[in-house]
Amino acid sequence: MGKASRKKSNKNQEKKQTVPTNARDLRQRKGGFKDRKIPILLFAVLALTFLTFLPTFQNEFTNWDDDMYIRDNPLVRSLSSDNLQTMFAPDEEAFVGGNYHPLTILTLAINYQISGLKPWSYQLVNILLHLLNTFLVFLLIYRLTKGKADIALITALLFGIHPMHVESVTWVAERKDVLYTAFFLGAMLSYLNYIRKPGYLQLGVSFLFFTLSLLSKPAAVVFPVLLFLFDYFEKRPLKAKLFLEKIPFFALSLLMGLFTIDAQKASDAYGGLAKFDIFDRLMFAGYGFTMYLVRFFVPFKLSAFYPYPESSPLPAEFYISSAIAFLILAYTIWSMKKTRILAFSVGFYAVNLALVLQFVTVGSAILADRYTYVPYIGISLLIGYAYHELRQSHRPALRKYAQPLLILIVSGALILSLLASQRVRVWRNSETLFTNVIKNYPRSAVAYQNRGHYYRKQSARAKDPVRKAALLKKALEDYNEGLAVSPGNAVLYSNRGKVWFERKEFEKALEDYNRSLAIKSDDPQTLSNRGAVRGMLGDLKGALQDFNRAIELDPNNPNGYFNRGILYGQLGEPEKAIADYRKYLSYKPGNAGMHNSIGVELQKLGRNTEALREFDTAIRLNPKEPAFYINKSLSHFQLGQTGEARKSARQAQRLGAKLNSSYLKQIGIK
Repeated sequence: MGKASRKKSNKNQEKKQTVPTNARDLRQRKGGFKDRKIPILLFAVLALTFLTFLPTFQNEFTNWDDDMYIRDNPLVRSLSSDNLQTMFAPDEEAFVGGNYHPLTILTLAINYQISGLKPWSYQLVNILLHLLNTFLVFLLIYRLTKGKADIALITALLFGIHPMHVESVTWVAERKDVLYTAFFLGAMLSYLNYIRKPGYLQLGVSFLFFTLSLLSKPAAVVFPVLLFLFDYFEKRPLKAKLFLEKIPFFALSLLMGLFTIDAQKASDAYGGLAKFDIFDRLMFAGYGFTMYLVRFFVPFKLSAFYPYPESSPLPAEFYISSAIAFLILAYTIWSMKKTRILAFSVGFYAVNLALVLQFVTVGSAILADRYTYVPYIGISLLIGYAYHELRQSHRPALRKYAQPLLILIVSGALILSLLASQRVRVWRNSETLFTNVIKNYPRSAVAYQNRGHYYRKQSARAKDPVRKAALLKKALEDYNEGLAVSPGNAVLYSNRGKVWFERKEFEKALEDYNRSLAIKSDDPQTLSNRGAVRGMLGDLKGALQDFNRAIELDPNNPNGYFNRGILYGQLGEPEKAIADYRKYLSYKPGNAGMHNSIGVELQKLGRNTEALREFDTAIRLNPKEPAFYINKSLSHFQLGQTGEARKSARQAQRLGAKLNSSYLKQIGIK
């Protein structure tokens, strides 16, 4: 009797070991972690993400679109009603970088009001948006998996710290990526709520977030297709309602697609297709699909720019990658008989990549790190799901691998975080960024072009003539290297012409500008620069023709007005010079030298009272420039204000200026 009782008791104990006996154990099996640990672990994920991207605050703007989006973008300078109307009107004036994304431009304009051309506020917003996105990824996966916190935390962790996401977060011009994703995730969460608890309010909220996402980046056009993936995962029956409810989403996607095509055409964003046939472009798609997947696990040779192969036939890696992509997709389709998670995850990855797999070659890069920002959610979800399934397996032989896998995931995440932090430092400035590209892809003409541009801009700021000459030499070397790789590159010829101009080798500059215009005759910047060279060589008529043509092609090109204003001054037409200088200031306000130039032209017209206002503005903007005080002194003298003329002349002398001795005697300075 006693033995039988003990045997029965032992059997009950065995059952207790395999079956959860209380609510806490049920939560552990369902969610993967105790409930009270979830906020702590989520906070740890967010803290690690923030620390990973903290070096961003040491970075400068780069010349990789930051100038286009911020420095040279008149749309961000003001939050006036006219400017806001221009931002949101779907026409060429609102297109920036081949995209219609007014909400992104609006946020950059707000940053401009906060910190002007200092990058810290732009960087802060990007990082905060990335932290928000990391939280929303956790929330989405937590809801999707019905409370499985381990899957959600692992997905959020890998999303937050992956080195391939550095470009989307650290690069200021890529604000559109982190902004559209925030609304994109909000739209998915709202749609998931709608599936679980149908109601037009939730569907309307999803549509609203989708609209905001589209206004942040056109990449959101794939969202309606993703909705079918959620329907599939949630086992919604295939009825007419599934299609009807998505008609507004598809209609809005189509409309944005048309705007984007116009914007891309306006910016010449489409790459040349002549040397690649349709089969090559299919190989590009397979290559991208596989290489993005490989870089998820082994993020090697990361670069701001990945050039296309130089010719067809393509290297073997393109065909191998495409075969791998085909096998992955085939296996995914086969797996649908047994599980939905693989199809959902791979589908999420593929749909979000579909538009950037270079079926149509857009731009001059075959890959881009930023394109993985949303797609990697699908792959991260699979990693989290694999851990959860091992941990909850009823087979001890499988369950024993859960702990080693978790250790591998956490240690791998820490390594990825370290790599991402190092990658952030590569974005320190244009020199470090494009030196890294050249290291990985030494035949990248774009990298030489942009690094040379950086050296040339730095030379313009250099006060030491030796340093200035050294920087111009570096720029010239980079432009030469770029032309050796891409001898038909109009931009490189134009940029090299600028170096010759700075070195006062005007004949060489004219030769390079002519070469550039022979390749691309309608480039307003090159026409404006050639006009400046012609002016220096005494061909004033030819210079005026170039300036007029440049402004006709691009009425929003401030340099055209600047150069033509100088020419009008030389031609003795001060009224026209003043008009052009003021037009320049409407694009680039706060230029002290330009206010001084307006003052000089007003002096020629005898309008010295107006000239004094311009000189005072110039001095307020730059009180250490002696020429401004000299010109101010001359206007006071011409107005008969000898005492004021004397004060300004003495200030110019204190700043190191040497004034004409006869003029000094006239105003009473010995």
